[in-house]
Amino acid sequence: MFRFNHPKEAAKLREKRKSGLLSTFSLSMSDLSKSCENLSTVMLYNPGLFPIKGPVFLRLEFERQQREELEKLESKRKLIEEMEQKQKTNKAELERMQQEVESQRKETEIVQLEIRKQEENLKKRSFHIENRMKDLLAEKEKFEEERLREQQEIELQKKKQEEEIFGSVKEELQRLQELNQNEKAEKMQIFHELEKLKKEKEDQYLKLDVEKKRLEAQEREQALLVANLEEQLRDKQIMIQLLKRGDLQRIEEEKKNLEDIRESLLRVKEARSEAEEDCEELEKVQCNFMDFKRKQLGQLTDLERDLVQERNHLEKQMIEEQENLDYLKQVHTEHLNFDKNTPDTALAVEECNKIRLCEYRLHHKERQLLYLINNHLPALLEEKQRASEVLDRGLQSLDNTLYEVEKEMEEKEEQLAQYRASASELQQLQETFEFTANVARQEEKVWKKEKEILESRQKQQREALEQAVAKLERRHSALQRHSTLEIEEQKQKLATLNNSCREQTGLQATVEALEQDRENLDLQIQQLKQKIYEGDRVEKGYPGAVEERLTHNSSPSN
Repeated sequence: MFRFNHPKEAAKLREKRKSGLLSTFSLSMSDLSKSCENLSTVMLYNPGLFPIKGPVFLRLEFERQQREELEKLESKRKLIEEMEQKQKTNKAELERMQQEVESQRKETEIVQLEIRKQEENLKKRSFHIENRMKDLLAEKEKFEEERLREQQEIELQKKKQEEEIFGSVKEELQRLQELNQNEKAEKMQIFHELEKLKKEKEDQYLKLDVEKKRLEAQEREQALLVANLEEQLRDKQIMIQLLKRGDLQRIEEEKKNLEDIRESLLRVKEARSEAEEDCEELEKVQCNFMDFKRKQLGQLTDLERDLVQERNHLEKQMIEEQENLDYLKQVHTEHLNFDKNTPDTALAVEECNKIRLCEYRLHHKERQLLYLINNHLPALLEEKQRASEVLDRGLQSLDNTLYEVEKEMEEKEEQLAQYRASASELQQLQETFEFTANVARQEEKVWKKEKEILESRQKQQREALEQAVAKLERRHSALQRHSTLEIEEQKQKLATLNNSCREQTGLQATVEALEQDRENLDLQIQQLKQKIYEGDRVEKGYPGAVEERLTHNSSPSN
C-alpha cells in the first residue's frame, strides 16, 4: 500500500514512476500505475477529492472490472455449453429419424424383393409349362412316327383323335386360365373397394375425433373457469366465516365507546384551553378508557381461546379426513389390482367420486386452518398485545390518551370497512359464480346434444360401413363358390381328357399354382376386412371413454 503524506512527495513519486526508477510490485499494481497516469494533475493534487488511499481504490476498481469481465466470459461459456448440448440433442434426434427412414427404406426394399421373387416364380412356372408342353409334343410326335411305321392307317386315325383331344385340353386349360384371370380381376376390384372403404372410415373417424376434442376442450375451459370462481368464493367465505357476527357487533360497540371517550377527551381539552382545567373530569375519562381497554383485553382473551379451540378442532378434522382419504385410495387401488381383467366401471366411478369429495373437504379445511393461523389469529394477538401495552403504561397525558383513542378508532373503522368490502365482494362473486354455473349447465346440455349427434353420425357411418363390407363379403362368397364350381368342372374334364401321366402332372401343377394365387388373394382380402373390423371395435369403444372424461370434467357442485 502506498502512503502519500504530502503533495510534493506524491509528485516526486510520480516523476520516478514516469522515468522508470520506481518498480511495480505486481501486474495489478502496474495496471494501477498506468491508470494513475491517465489522471489529471488537479485530481492528483487535490487531497480532499482524491484521498491518501486513492491508488488502492483504483486497484479495487480495476479488480472489480476484471471480475465483471470474468463473469461475462463465464456467462458466455455457459451459453455456449447450452447451445452445444442443444446441438447434440438435435443431432441425436436427427440420427434417430435417419435410422427410422433407413429402416423404412430397408423394409420397402424387402417388399420389392419379395414382389420380384414372386414375378420370377411366375415366369419360371410359365416357362416350365411351355417346356412341358414342348416335351409332350415331342413325345407325341415320336409315338406317332413309331405307330406310323406299323400301321399307317390306324396311326393316322389315332393322330387325328389325339390332336382333337389335345385341342380340347388346350381349350379347357385356356378356359381355366381365363376363369382364374376373371376371378382375380373381380377379387382385385373387391380389394380396392375395401381399401376405399377403409380410407373413408379413417377420414370420418378423424373428423369425428376432431369434433370430440373440440367439445372436450370447450368443456374443460368452462369447468376451469367455474373452478376458479368457486375457489375465490371459498376464500372469501372462509374469511367472512371467521369474522363472526358477534365479532362484528363487538367492533361496532368498541367503536361507539371510543367515540364517547373521544368526545369526553375533546371536551376536557376545550375546557383546558379556556383555562377551566378539570382534573377530576380528565381522570374520570382516562379511567373509563382504561376500563374499556381492560374489558377489551378480556374479550380478546376469550376470543383467542375460542380461535385456539377452533384451530385444534380443524387440525383434528384434517387428520381424520386424511386417514379417510388414504383408506379410500387404498381400497380403490386394491379393487383396480383385483379387477384388472373384468373391471367394475360403476364401482370405480363411485370410489373416484368419494375420493374427490374427501379431497375437497380436506382442501377446504386446510385453507380455513391456514387463513386462521396466518391472518386472523396473528391480527387478534397483535390487537391483544397493543391493549396490554396500553394497560401497562397506565394513565397518560390528555394528548397521548386522545392520540391512542383516535388511532384505535381508525383501526376499528378500517376493520369495519374491510368487512363490508369483503361482504360486497363475496356477494359479487356469488352472483358471478351462479351466472357462470348456469351458463356452464346450459353449455353442458348443448355439448351433450352435440355429443349425441356425433355418436349418432358415428353409428350411422359404422352401420353403412358394415353394410358395405357385408355386401362385399356376399359378393366375394358368391364369386368364390362360382369359381370353385367352374374350376372343379374343368379339372374333371381335364381328368377325363388326359390319358398321359406326364401331361396330367403338368396340368395338375398349373391348376395348383392358380389355386395358390387364389388363396393368396383371398388371404389379403380377409386381412383387410379384419383391419376394418378391428378399427370398428376401437371406434365403438371410444365414445364410452369420451363420455367418462366428460362426466369427470363436469362443473363442480355449488
